[in-house]
Amino acid sequence: REGQKLEAIPLDAQLQLPEACTSYLLQDWNAQLMQAMPYAQAAQFLERFLGVRQSVQTLERDQLHLSAQGEAFWEQLPAPTPLPPGAILVDSVDGKGVCMRPGETGGERGKKKMAILGAVYGIAPCVRTPAQVLAALFADAAAPASVARPKPLDKHVRACLKRDAEDTTAAQNAEIFAWLAQQNALRDP
Repeated sequence: REGQKLEAIPLDAQLQLPEACTSYLLQDWNAQLMQAMPYAQAAQFLERFLGVRQSVQTLERDQLHLSAQGEAFWEQLPAPTPLPPGAILVDSVDGKGVCMRPGETGGERGKKKMAILGAVYGIAPCVRTPAQVLAALFADAAAPASVARPKPLDKHVRACLKRDAEDTTAAQNAEIFAWLAQQNALRDP
């Protein structure tokens, strides 16, 4: 009728169903398991535990969907607090091999892609007297440390596995080092 509004709401949106073919709970379990084990092992574990059979492609798709939200996650984190006077700013970068699927390597097994991990944090100096240093040098290796070490302040760790058109690691290196520079500027202006 004239003046009447017709609005169509898809059933998925009305029922607040996830965009993927798996439930939110299963997506959460998948995300947790992917941090601890490869896709195939996670699929076997869920099949034994829940009786739910998921393909590796489903797990990969869920992870790809989650990774699209990575930038939004990093942007919503609160800015780290500036370091207190005398604290040390620590940057650490390391390369880690990530196993590739045989389909990505032309059937070869054991090949890995290199991911890069960056960490940044502040820490108070651990000042020791010469007597404490000597005692530590000549102490029994099994003896517990006598000096309580300071805890890291606002430690953040970030990983990146990206390739450019030439399949080099330049893209991931640029991203991690840019993030480290941003974190350094926030922590120690």
